[in-house]
Amino acid sequence: MAAQSGLHAAAKDGRQDRITAALSNGEDPSSLDHAAWTAAEYAAYYGHVGRLDELQPPNLQDNAAELAFCEGDDVNWLSGYENKSPIDSNVIIVNFGPLDSVNDERVVEVSSLDDPLTLEVDIKGGSGDKYTLHLPATRATIYQPCIFRTSDVSEAKLLFRLHRQGGSADNIISSGIALVESLNQPDLEDVRRYHRVPLQATHGDLSFAGHVNFYLQVIKPYAGATEAPTNKPAGMDFRNRIGGHRGLGQNKQGWKFLQMGENTIESFKMAHQLGAGFVEFDVQVTKDLIPVIYHDFLLSETGTDAPIHTVSYEQFMAASKLQFSPARRDRRVADDSTLAQPQMADFSARMGHTLEYKAKGFKPNTRGVFIQDSFTTFKETLSQVPSDVPFDIEMKYPMPFECRDHNMSTTWLELNVFIDTVLSTIFAHAGKRRIMFSSFSPELCIALSHKQNHYPVFFLSDVKAAPGVDDPRASSLRDAVHFARRWALPGIVVESSPLIDCPRLVKYVHGFGLQCATYGGRNNEPQCTQVRDRT
Repeated sequence: MAAQSGLHAAAKDGRQDRITAALSNGEDPSSLDHAAWTAAEYAAYYGHVGRLDELQPPNLQDNAAELAFCEGDDVNWLSGYENKSPIDSNVIIVNFGPLDSVNDERVVEVSSLDDPLTLEVDIKGGSGDKYTLHLPATRATIYQPCIFRTSDVSEAKLLFRLHRQGGSADNIISSGIALVESLNQPDLEDVRRYHRVPLQATHGDLSFAGHVNFYLQVIKPYAGATEAPTNKPAGMDFRNRIGGHRGLGQNKQGWKFLQMGENTIESFKMAHQLGAGFVEFDVQVTKDLIPVIYHDFLLSETGTDAPIHTVSYEQFMAASKLQFSPARRDRRVADDSTLAQPQMADFSARMGHTLEYKAKGFKPNTRGVFIQDSFTTFKETLSQVPSDVPFDIEMKYPMPFECRDHNMSTTWLELNVFIDTVLSTIFAHAGKRRIMFSSFSPELCIALSHKQNHYPVFFLSDVKAAPGVDDPRASSLRDAVHFARRWALPGIVVESSPLIDCPRLVKYVHGFGLQCATYGGRNNEPQCTQVRDRT
């Protein structure tokens, strides 16, 4: 094995110009560096999946050298966050990010100071170690947040003190204070969770001195979680197990076979009958706090771009019933397809101006295109799908970039309310069913794993689409691993491409003590499933 080549370094950085130059100079993409990594494996791990075709991923055998730790993968904070039981007090997490690449503001904005600075963060009305951040902050601060606890959020105050590095901690230049309760509404929250607190000079005229910028998450305890903790999926073993995505499969346009409407009771049952080891589906919560099964953030069936959390359960079900013709309600009529055609044409025309329909040209579970079935609630799903069918429940909660992509407001149902509503339904109706949670939202994964330990929480990451993701915790396979380890999650669920092209990365992920599941169209290809089975 040789030292890391220019091609290895270029693949790690995703630099197209440097990759092209290295290949033109004759560098071998199959060569292993000092850590036994190929250039393709670096590209796949660091989130540059679009470079894999040109780097010609090698078909390394199972007995090939194991991958050594990448730089930065063996640091202390990757040992995991010790959260041994469900919380019984409020957890306050202060992160200096940046958690959104669109936001390029510094942690502290002050003028007329060239000296290196230190920011001190403390809490009044709560408990937790005082936190010291040397400025300018590095990317590692994403995984090293301040964590405080308080029994009463209304009494919690965050204290920020700025002083010069090397000087006395008592020699404070400026300071600021944030009332935690005032930063969020009780039932709604801004999913950006970004806040600015003014700093006041501590000397002279006590004038405005700048800002401190931070991200805030408050996790409130859920009263129903009392069981002893476990980080192992209760009865869930993903090895060589195939799950049904949204039931019998995600609805796609153009496939020349009949498709069951996704995220429906009949689709879940059919997936189980055809051998799916578990069923995956999406849960959202309506305005009147009813958990429902629905994938898209926007209810296009109404003819408007209405987020699910802005409509009531009655309105949600009314959108489903729009596809039921009078003939369909009268079961004495054997075939109502011809009678329903004008009605369905009106239905499609109504959706034609909505964002989702314009982007994809169709809407899942639409009558006349798919074998349509009624919308359903989470409670009905727990009650009507056989109890021996394991569930992978994707908690559908938006990240800031998704709000931008869907032209949605960033004000959403407050995260604690969202999670607690779903948990109440589970504890009341799940019985002994095997269940795991998954979510693309980092904050939701953190909160859900703090609130309960009955069911494991997996971090979802679309590593193939990483260039369009603005949250650095969801930008690559490496970031998914780091996030899961930092918060003691049992595993990750990622888009399958990087692991199919570079299968040795599966064992690398396992080396962190993480389970690893995949999703995506390539999981349907026989040659790709053979690669998966060998790992």
